[in-house]
Amino acid sequence: MNEFSNNALSIEGDNQSTSPQHLGVQEWLAVVSILGFMLLLTLIVLDGRHDSRAVVVDGIETVHFLKPQEVEVHIEGSVINPGRYKVKSGTSVMEAIILAEPLEEADLSKIKETSRVKNGLNIHVASRQMVTITVSGAVPRPGVFKILKGTRLSELRNHIEFDENADLSKLAKKRLLKDNEVVIVPVICPKKEAVNASQTIPQQTSLVASKNDKPVVRKLAKSRRTRRLIEAQKHSQRLWSKQ
Repeated sequence: MNEFSNNALSIEGDNQSTSPQHLGVQEWLAVVSILGFMLLLTLIVLDGRHDSRAVVVDGIETVHFLKPQEVEVHIEGSVINPGRYKVKSGTSVMEAIILAEPLEEADLSKIKETSRVKNGLNIHVASRQMVTITVSGAVPRPGVFKILKGTRLSELRNHIEFDENADLSKLAKKRLLKDNEVVIVPVICPKKEAVNASQTIPQQTSLVASKNDKPVVRKLAKSRRTRRLIEAQKHSQRLWSKQ
């Protein structure tokens, strides 16, 4: 009977020693750490559920996180605002370059539309060769301009604004513009018909005047003859009267 009671007491003592009330400080810290980690993991999974996929393998559920929603890229070269940009995952390289405002001489011909950004991607925008020309004459804003190398004189109207009276027929040549070339845009001259008309007006008046002059001369000649005849008649009358 005493042995049974002693065994019962020993079992009860063992149960009391393993109860939560008798856990040590280290055991409590371990339990709290585990619970906190599980809570944090649960919050992360719930918050990023739309960015994660759960795969069950051999009865074990494994969580695979997808790519982040934003990535950081660095853009440099022929752009107005080079630097680092945060864009959405899946953004095309061309869309990222547009954010940096490419310059007119930026060469975007080699950028593929299907190319997508990646985190840490370094994008360098190359430049096309330019030439400098000076434009004056019939233009509202004369000055120095930069245009792409290989631009023709006939294509200048696509890059520069001209006055209404600019003679663009002089710019119809398809030759290539040279670096440091001076282009003078002429003004439309008056039409030849107008010039000829202005020149023929005094000629017509002179002809009319010459036609009018001839009868005047003839009249003067006739009057002189009549005067002479009258004088001759008077002279003969005087002679007859003396006789």
